Amino acid sequence: MRTVLITGAAAGIGFAAARLFAADGWRCLLIDRDERRLDAALRSLPLGAAAQADHLGLCADLIAAPLHLELPRDTGEITAIINNAGMSDSSNSPLVDKPAETLQPLLSLNLVAPLRLVSLLGTRLAPGARVVNVSSGAGLRAIPFRGAYSASKAGLIAASRALSRQRPDLCVSVLCPGFVRTELVSDLIKAGRIDPVQAVAKIPLGRMASPEELGAALLFLASEDAWPMDGAVLSVDGGSSIYGGSFPFAPCSCAPVAQDSATALTLRSHIPLPALAGLSDACAGGYPAVIDATPLGSGPEDLLPSIQTAATAFAATHPQQASLTLLLPVLTEEDPAIQGLTEAARMLVRSLACELGTRALRVNAVELTSSRRLEPLCPLLRYIAGTRAQFMTGEVFTPKAEQTCISDAFTPEQLVIKNYFIAERGYWRPWTEAILRTNPEFLSRYAAYAGHPARTGPLSKRMIELIYLALDSSATHLYSNGVRTHLCLAFEAGATVPDVLDVLRIVTEQGLDAVYDGAQILAEEAGIDLSGNLPSELRARIERALPDDIAGIKALARMDPEYLDQVLAFVDSNDSLDGLGPAEQSLIEIALSACFTGFNPGALRRKIRFALEAGVNHGEILQAIQLGGHLSVHGTALGGMLLKEFLDSSATQASGRK
Repeated sequence: MRTVLITGAAAGIGFAAARLFAADGWRCLLIDRDERRLDAALRSLPLGAAAQADHLGLCADLIAAPLHLELPRDTGEITAIINNAGMSDSSNSPLVDKPAETLQPLLSLNLVAPLRLVSLLGTRLAPGARVVNVSSGAGLRAIPFRGAYSASKAGLIAASRALSRQRPDLCVSVLCPGFVRTELVSDLIKAGRIDPVQAVAKIPLGRMASPEELGAALLFLASEDAWPMDGAVLSVDGGSSIYGGSFPFAPCSCAPVAQDSATALTLRSHIPLPALAGLSDACAGGYPAVIDATPLGSGPEDLLPSIQTAATAFAATHPQQASLTLLLPVLTEEDPAIQGLTEAARMLVRSLACELGTRALRVNAVELTSSRRLEPLCPLLRYIAGTRAQFMTGEVFTPKAEQTCISDAFTPEQLVIKNYFIAERGYWRPWTEAILRTNPEFLSRYAAYAGHPARTGPLSKRMIELIYLALDSSATHLYSNGVRTHLCLAFEAGATVPDVLDVLRIVTEQGLDAVYDGAQILAEEAGIDLSGNLPSELRARIERALPDDIAGIKALARMDPEYLDQVLAFVDSNDSLDGLGPAEQSLIEIALSACFTGFNPGALRRKIRFALEAGVNHGEILQAIQLGGHLSVHGTALGGMLLKEFLDSSATQASGRK
């Protein structure tokens, strides 16, 4: 069964979307911090193909640290995530009058939380899962006196595009709603606090959207048909984000037709397009929609006139309430004049949308390369042209290229290996997919080898992830993708913020082992006399802070007592974090000293001796040593991604030559 997780699901767009998903047969996992409204929303979901008992509500604060979501083990794979939760700033005060700390809640919920959730759900996501991040028209243009709202939403758009590039195994898109007549907005209008005429004055379609219209957009973006929108931004805002004029639009006199109404779709073209022939549907009385492909056959100089001609014919035959979807050629030449004409064509589409919006006539466009297969785009074209997109106008889409060669669907054998890898290692990344495509046997054997210590050793999942976090964040390794992965997995396994801070503190102190050993070697070679006892007070400080490094520290005490005083003060100051216990700290230190990227035999021997005296058994110590062995695969991670880029590029070039 398809499963969707929706945040901010108790009201507004999130609740409207949940009802549409449930009616379409999806199982819904609803997340909101308002437990009372969440309960009511859950009870009101239509049954659809799923029994109501299958839907689930979770009351959670998405900016909590750490973030825990107690999903039942039998939840199964999540097909789509709708990151809808967000907050605004209604203080109406300038940014320069706000304390800096007041910006953080908006940034935490609107920008950081969606990325945290994707990372946290990691292995729960189905192959090709859809991630739809709900931004805002405020992310496309600055809206003053709302704090960091515009900044947070613009950041979410950029982060979503970056996530799309980083995670080719997902389909990531962004929805930018315009002014939506939610329950709250309706109440404000009734109370006289919002003037509905003024509210729509900058919206070419002359009205607000209903929550259901945004829910329909989310339903499409979460569908299998939405893959051409990977990395794209969909603005459903009545054209407000493209309007730059100063005159006000009057409220529209036409109510939108019902979303489930039929669409009477007509295809216009001067060239044969058999792949799109199935789109035409002369449904009597249906919502009129035209897909006009006549600009496809135009040269650069004729492109703008062909767009105007198509729009003129459309406007002449449709007095009101209809849609025009233009198919435009992609002009790839780097000639400045041609690139100028390309952008001029896009702006002409937006200008037409603004001018015709007062009649509830919508104008959108889709750009197509000459080698593009059209059949896979039919669902996208139906959505743009049809009744579910009646609040969308002025949009120009360049669909994502079809995945070829290395990114084709998994074979059954590859899928088995992928599932095995995730079970063993707890994650899936673009580099693992690249290796799976090219050398599945290597990936399978690596999963078995690297997964063995974690699967069979005595350490807890929490401790294993904290060790991985230490190894990846160590200055001798600095693998940021690994830090991100294992930080999330550690929190999922029950680690706390003090635990993580202790790990980072130990990583910071890692360099001191070389200083102690180096000082001792220097003292020996320089003939410095280290005999005699240290002052009792200093010795007590050393034994408390650094009980396993007496010899090297004694050398420091003789040669540079002021530096040693600073070292002891630094180490002493970090003992109050209330995180890891002494035995756990020793395991982190052993892993760092044993890892090939920072191997230190002298320090390792001291750390092992201390751990054994602290009651750590040899099996736990061995597992800590083993966990660092397979960090060398990060070279494969980098090489695998570069290999994937090369193979994808070669496949695209070969496809173009055909």
